[in-house]
Amino acid sequence: ADAREIAELKLEKAMREIKDLEERCQHLQRELGKYERD
Repeated sequence: ADAREIAELKLEKAMREIKDLEERCQHLQRELGKYERD
């Protein structure tokens, strides 16, 4: 694989990681929201 292919693979992996983190953040915010209402 050339440098461009490697960069594209790294970018794809990073995007998946960002999506995963965003989902985890949303989940945490929902959990926090439950406690704030009590």
